[in-house]
Amino acid sequence: MTSDREEDRDADGKTPRQPEGPALITRTGESEGAEPRPRETGGDTVHHVHHMERYAVGRHTDLLEALRELAESGYQNGVVFRAVGTITSFTLLSAAGTATEYDTPGVLSAAGSIVGGRITVHATVGVEDNRAVSGYLQRALTGDDGLDLYLEYADD
Repeated sequence: MTSDREEDRDADGKTPRQPEGPALITRTGESEGAEPRPRETGGDTVHHVHHMERYAVGRHTDLLEALRELAESGYQNGVVFRAVGTITSFTLLSAAGTATEYDTPGVLSAAGSIVGGRITVHATVGVEDNRAVSGYLQRALTGDDGLDLYLEYADD
């Protein structure tokens, strides 16, 4: 996400210009007033700016498709995200590699990353009877309300 080229910076010359948001999700906000914060690394002090952006994933959208579109739009490396909201159906992959499809609504709480263009999503879904299922999210179809996606990344 970092570039030293002037054309990759906003008018202030400091803020990295972000890629346009993909069609499946809409950028709804970002952190304001982010200031460089020092971080000690082996005797050197590194300054970085931490960013957080909020997106609304549209109705009847597969969350993984939206994340792939986001990665293709320029968010390729060092992005951490969280997603929360209701879904109508989903597929989870167990640690043993078994995929299970659920054709039932649920409440999604997911965390993941985009590193080297690869998307990994760990999810817990609350389903009926106060049960929860979890695993690697392979598919999650949003309902009528869509869901919220929060991205975090640093400039360094």
